[in-house]
Amino acid sequence: MGRWKLAAMAVWVLVAAATALVPYNLGLVAESRFAALLAAASVPGSYHLEPESYARGWICSRARTRLVLEGDLARAARLAADLPEDGAPPTLLLDQRIRHALPLRPGHGWQPILAQVETRLELQPPWDEAARFYFGTEAPLRAETVLALDGTSTTRLGSPAYQGGVRGLPGSSLRWGGLDGTIDLSADGRRVRSRLQLPALALAAGEVDLALEGVIATGDYRRGTGGLWLGEGELGLELLQLRVPDAESAQPGEAALLVRGLRQRAALREVDGLLTLGADAALAEGVFGPLRMASGRLELQLRRLDAAAYAQVVEGTRQLQALALDEEQLMAMMSAMIEDALPRLLARSPEIVITRLEFRTPGGAVRLQGRLAYTAAPGGAVPDSVGTLIPRLAGEARVEAPETALRAVLAATIEPQLRVLAEAQEPPPSAEEITRAVALLVDEQIQGLVDEGVVESADGAYRAHLELADGRLSLNGRVRREWLPGQPL
Repeated sequence: MGRWKLAAMAVWVLVAAATALVPYNLGLVAESRFAALLAAASVPGSYHLEPESYARGWICSRARTRLVLEGDLARAARLAADLPEDGAPPTLLLDQRIRHALPLRPGHGWQPILAQVETRLELQPPWDEAARFYFGTEAPLRAETVLALDGTSTTRLGSPAYQGGVRGLPGSSLRWGGLDGTIDLSADGRRVRSRLQLPALALAAGEVDLALEGVIATGDYRRGTGGLWLGEGELGLELLQLRVPDAESAQPGEAALLVRGLRQRAALREVDGLLTLGADAALAEGVFGPLRMASGRLELQLRRLDAAAYAQVVEGTRQLQALALDEEQLMAMMSAMIEDALPRLLARSPEIVITRLEFRTPGGAVRLQGRLAYTAAPGGAVPDSVGTLIPRLAGEARVEAPETALRAVLAATIEPQLRVLAEAQEPPPSAEEITRAVALLVDEQIQGLVDEGVVESADGAYRAHLELADGRLSLNGRVRREWLPGQPL
C-alpha cells in the first residue's frame, strides 16, 4: 500500500504542477499572439502599433503599446494640438492588461479562450487635460479583446458619454452619446468584420450648431491582390444637421445642411484580376443650401479596373502619406506615380456607369444616367494627347431637372460673387437689390443655355442628352466639335 500511496501522490503532484503551469504556458502563447494581433490591427498609412513593454506574469501580464499616427490622422492631430509639422509623429499610449489564468469566457457558453486583453487609452500632453475635462478619471477610449484558441479575436470598443460645455468656449454646449463597437479578426489577419455605433453628437459653439444622430457603420473585408481590402461596408445615418446664424437675430436659423435617413453601401470585388467598385445610396431627405430634396437614390459602378495596378497606387499613396511632405510635394509625387501606373490601369478597358441618380425636389424630380468607357489600345499604349484619347472613349449621359432646381443651383453660384462685388460699392446695395439682380442674371443664364442648345425646355423642366462616340461629341443631337480639344471645327 505504501508504494501505491507514493505513486498516487506522485501523480497528484504532477497533475497539480501541470495545472499550475497552465496559466504561465497560456501566457507564453498569449504573448506571441498579442504581438501578431498588434501587427494585424495596424492600418498602414493611418496608424501603426508598436510594443513598448511587455511584463509576463503567472496569471496576468501587463503591456504598454504606442499607437503612432500617420498620414491624414497625423496631420489632423498636429493641427488640433498645434504641433510642428516637422516634429515627431503624434503618438498615443495604450495601457493593456492580459489575463490568461481563466481560459473560459463567461456569458458565451463558457467558451474556451486563450486570453482577455483590457486596453485603456492614456493621453499624454497636450491632450491629457482635455480628456480629464470631458471624461474625468475615465479613459476616453477602452477596449476588451478576446483571443480565442483558434487564433481569432474579438474586440469590443467603448467610449463614455459626455454632456456639458466645450473646453475654453464659455456659453457653449456639447452632448456626446459615447461610442460602441466590435471588431472581429480572423486567425491569419486577412479578414476583418466591424460594427461601430455613435448614438448622438450635438454641438452649439459660436457660429456652429451641429447635430448628428444614429450613426452605424459596418464592414466585412478580406485581403486580396496586392494587400487590397475586398468586401463591402455600409453606413447608416439618421440625422446630420448644420444650422447657420440668422443675420438679424444672431440665433441659429434654417438648416444650411440637412441629411436625414441616409443609407450608403460601398463594395470592392475582384474577379480574374479585375476590380469592380460599386456604390449605392438612399436618402430620405436632404437640404444643401438652397436645394431641397427627398427620396434620393444613387447607384454607380467602376468596372474592369486592373487589380494589381490599383493595389500599387493604393500602396504608393500610403507610403507617400507617411512621409513628411508638404501639399505641393505630395501632389507632385502622386501625379508621377499615377502617370507611371496609367498604362496598367487602362489596359483592361475600364468603364464607369451611373445606373441611377435621382431625387425629388419641390418642383419635380432630378434624374441622371450615364456611362463612360475606355477601349484599350493594342499593346496597351497610352494616348499621349487629348486628340488620341477621345477616339478611345465612348459614353452618353441623360439629365433632367425642373426649372426650380436649375434656378436654385445657378442662384447659389451667382449670389456669392455678387455679394463680393457689392461690398466694394458705395453705398452698398440693399439685400432686396441683390436678390433682384441674382434673379435677373439667372434668367439671362437659363435663356442663354436654351439659345445655345445646351438644354431643351419642355413641361417646366430642362433636359440634356450628351453622346460621345467615334471621336465625336454631340449634345441634344447637335455635334459639338468646338468642345473637344484638337478636333477640327
